[in-house]
Amino acid sequence: TNGDEWTNNQNWLSDNDICAVRKDAWRGFRCDAGNLTVQLRLDSKKLVGNLPAEVSLFQNLITLRLDENVIKGTIPTELGSMSSLKVIDLSGNNLLGDIPTEIGNMKFITVMDLSDNSLKGHIPSTLSSISGLKILELSDNSLTGSIPTEVGLLSDLTTLSLKENSIFGEIPSELGMNLQLENLELEGNKLTGTIPLTDNFNATNTTEVRFGDVKILTLSDNSLSGTIPSEIGLLDNLEIFDVQGNGLLTGHIPSEIGFLVGLRELLVSKNEISGPIPSEVGLLQKLSILNIEELSLTGSLPTEIGMMESLESFLVTENSLAGRIPSEIGQLTELGVLSLARNAFTGVVPSQLSFLRILKEMDLRVNNLSGQLPTEIGFLQFLETLELNNNRFSGSIPSEIGLASYLQSVNLNSNDLSGTIPTEFGLLEGLQYLSLNYNSGISGTLPSEIGLLTSLETLWFYGGVLSGVLPSEIGLLRRLENLAIEAIGSDVKLTGQLPSEIGQLSSLQLLDLTGNDLTGTLPPELGSLAELSSLSVIYNANLGGVIPSELGLLTSLRFLYVVGTNVTGAIPMELCPLLEGKLNQCYFGASFVNQCSC
Repeated sequence: TNGDEWTNNQNWLSDNDICAVRKDAWRGFRCDAGNLTVQLRLDSKKLVGNLPAEVSLFQNLITLRLDENVIKGTIPTELGSMSSLKVIDLSGNNLLGDIPTEIGNMKFITVMDLSDNSLKGHIPSTLSSISGLKILELSDNSLTGSIPTEVGLLSDLTTLSLKENSIFGEIPSELGMNLQLENLELEGNKLTGTIPLTDNFNATNTTEVRFGDVKILTLSDNSLSGTIPSEIGLLDNLEIFDVQGNGLLTGHIPSEIGFLVGLRELLVSKNEISGPIPSEVGLLQKLSILNIEELSLTGSLPTEIGMMESLESFLVTENSLAGRIPSEIGQLTELGVLSLARNAFTGVVPSQLSFLRILKEMDLRVNNLSGQLPTEIGFLQFLETLELNNNRFSGSIPSEIGLASYLQSVNLNSNDLSGTIPTEFGLLEGLQYLSLNYNSGISGTLPSEIGLLTSLETLWFYGGVLSGVLPSEIGLLRRLENLAIEAIGSDVKLTGQLPSEIGQLSSLQLLDLTGNDLTGTLPPELGSLAELSSLSVIYNANLGGVIPSELGLLTSLRFLYVVGTNVTGAIPMELCPLLEGKLNQCYFGASFVNQCSC
């Protein structure tokens, strides 16, 4: 191949005998004691060009590794004549075409990895001739057709990975006859039918119940239907079970799942599974990921969840679960992600959640939770994301929130919060997103400490939650992209003049100050906001002056709304080129009838 960037190419293009000098004189080759070439290993050498058929002339090769290069073209049929080969790895290239049927002539192959290419066509049934094959990796290609039943005859096979192809049809029952299979990865295909853990795939008598020693069973993102068979509980070596994203699976989560004491990941999301969460999940003390999102689960969270001492990620978003959040969740001291969003949970947030000292994400949005926000939030010093919006929380925002110093995103929208915005928000140096929309009880000014949030990118205050003057410290937020302080229909409004420092927001893309009571004029410094695409000062009746000509410098501006104000005069001529370009919505005057024109 023609790998110009492969500089470590000792003895290549020379007349030296490959095995004459020493056993590894040629870069990539290795010889045995009898001076036979037994290994060619050139992985990750930036090789390009086609795979030459002449490779097959090395009839004594035991290992051929050309993975992670930029080799293109088809797999030469001549490779099938390499009768001594045990390991072939061509993964991570740009190989095209079909897998040649001749590859089945490699009788002694134990490892075959052709993954991460652009191979197409069917999986050749001749693979069944390689009786000693242990690992077959064909993932991340464009293979079609069904899984050959002959693959089930490979009695030594421990790993079969066909994920991320376009394979269709049912999972052949013959696979269940393989008592050595440990890893079966079939996700991301177009497979149909049921999960075949019964009948021939996994006989119900005790002599054949193991389904090999299966540890990893990933069937996600297919079109499998039916239920999760209760026989799943008999696969007692199972560590990963993934059927998420099939969409058609029904029935309940079987209580027999509790027998899988070695299970580390249980991924069932995005199906039509209903019913309660079985209390037996509490027996899964090695489980680190429980993903049962976007199902139709009902009932309450079982308190036994608190027994899952290894749990790191607990995801039950978008179900119909109700009742209180059990305090026993506070016993999950390894938990990093807690997502209970979009259910019907009620009651208060248990203070025991403060024991989750390494929690990074808490998502409780869109429930019916009430009471005050727990002051214990401040104990969650590794918390990065706090989503509590669309509940019925009341009372003030606890000042202790400023102690959660790793916070990056805080969303408290659409609650019944009251009081002022704590100045302690200014302690959250890494905060990027802050949203307090539609909390009618919040009032007061935006504290000047907001200027300390130099990482802030989005600041949302829709629904009239701020009064007083916008502090000049707002200009310190050089990464701010979205600033919205909207007050239509609210008695709580911004007043005073816009500070000239607003022109220092060099990253600002959206500025929405609709429905406030601003006075003075639009500052000419707005013309410095080179990234600004949307500017709205609708219904600020006491805002006067004229549209500053400097707005003509805003070459990214697409939306300009100066309606229902006391701004007068004509559209400045400097805006005319913008109206002929990106500025496709521009309204200026008493109502939206008045479009901008030059």
